[in-house]
Amino acid sequence: MAYLPNYANDVFISYAHDDDIPRWGKDVGWVAGFIDTLERQLPGHLSREGSLDRNNLKIWKDTRTIEGADFYDDKIKRAIGQSAVMVAVMSKSYFESTYCADELKTFCDSGDIAVEFEDGKKSRLIKLILSGISGQKLDPRISRTDGYTFYAMDERGNERRFMRTVEGAQDDGYWATMELLASEVGRILTRMAGRPPATPVPSAGVSVYLAEVADDLEHVRARVKEALTQQGVRVLPELRLPPRARELKREVARNLAEAALSVHLLGALAGKAPDGDDLPATHIQYRLASEHKREEASREPLRRIVWLPPALDVASVEAQNPTHHQFLEGLRYEQDAESPMELIQKSVEELMEEIVKQALPPKQKMKGRFEPNRTALVYVAHHPDDQQEADLIMSELNGHKQDVLLMDGSDEKQRMKELRPRILGCDAVLILYGRSPRAWAREVTIKARDIAQKRNNPLYAKAICDGPPDPKDDLGLSFVDWQVLKCRKGIDPQSLEPFIKAVAVKN
Repeated sequence: MAYLPNYANDVFISYAHDDDIPRWGKDVGWVAGFIDTLERQLPGHLSREGSLDRNNLKIWKDTRTIEGADFYDDKIKRAIGQSAVMVAVMSKSYFESTYCADELKTFCDSGDIAVEFEDGKKSRLIKLILSGISGQKLDPRISRTDGYTFYAMDERGNERRFMRTVEGAQDDGYWATMELLASEVGRILTRMAGRPPATPVPSAGVSVYLAEVADDLEHVRARVKEALTQQGVRVLPELRLPPRARELKREVARNLAEAALSVHLLGALAGKAPDGDDLPATHIQYRLASEHKREEASREPLRRIVWLPPALDVASVEAQNPTHHQFLEGLRYEQDAESPMELIQKSVEELMEEIVKQALPPKQKMKGRFEPNRTALVYVAHHPDDQQEADLIMSELNGHKQDVLLMDGSDEKQRMKELRPRILGCDAVLILYGRSPRAWAREVTIKARDIAQKRNNPLYAKAICDGPPDPKDDLGLSFVDWQVLKCRKGIDPQSLEPFIKAVAVKN
């Protein structure tokens, strides 16, 4: 019996046996050590609610202990089909193995490998990367998912695999990356058990573009991404960038349009160039961020943070890659000019503090101080794509002693069906137009106006909240007595103040 009652195995480990050969003087190979670590760390990330028992956790690994009468291929395929999550230990040896390719395909074909979360989807296939795999063609269902990188490049450009160390010894990145991977697997298993994440993080209502990096800094990017996610920050891009230059640039531009800040981690290696371009993806992302304007009218440039490892000697890069050296030197000159770019060459911890400080400025307070003298029921009509912003609006209203009813949207028909009774029964209404389709927001707003006019008593307040992202098409609506709250830069108290005051204060 496994932790998940509907599966025989919680985790299937797919790996090449060459990656589990013990080194001289070692008792176990790398994969065996990884599984031992996962078995120790994963239970701490699992829910114990109801009948779930973390002691039942079962991790399946092919140990070649197949019984004599078993068909080898059948037993492995059966184990894959009965596993909730696959961890694929990807390396050069992995992609040379026919068995590994078959395991990967079998799992992807076993059913829907996506798991729904409030903030998006996650894959049941976790990529553990032991060496460079960027040239490999992966199944489209997993090619653009993030993996967990267990290697780094040394100063000579050679791959250095992270190794499990004993307590007290210096960690080369193994334990930090291991904790991130165990946390991710734990969240997925807990979700599949029908339980919400153990510690859901409320959205901060802000997005940060964290540029993809060269192989030597993948583990640093993973740490920064996790730190931002724990602060409720939405990290973009949410999927790996496409391999072709044209699609990559289009995807980067789309993500930058939603970001309040871009972060670029750069080191001695430039990274690989996408198909169809000579420049590495790290340079392309920075150039596009430099050219991006947050608001077309004001031509306000996007704020950027560039981080270099503290021990990096930029001058030494010239011999290895003159073009990358010139790029790094150019950043120093840009830093000296008037620019919204900040160059940081400090520890990763100091970098993360600076990102959080810039992405999450101190919470604004209302301009005018007013005391609520009534409690109203506010109906917030929103599309599922704008759930994070709707939650922020609810939080602000609750903070001013107002009751809130969010639109219940399991399907489109249900959302439209509830519109009339909710508006007739509430005291105030707010229509949120953010990432929702423009046609949907127009239809809801027009219907809400018509319904509000049929009420026996007027609403305390009516508003359209024009939320993020920016830019996007206007609704093309202007109704008398309807406030328009300009919140495209993010939901904040200052923008919501006119509506909240109209709801909470009886003249």
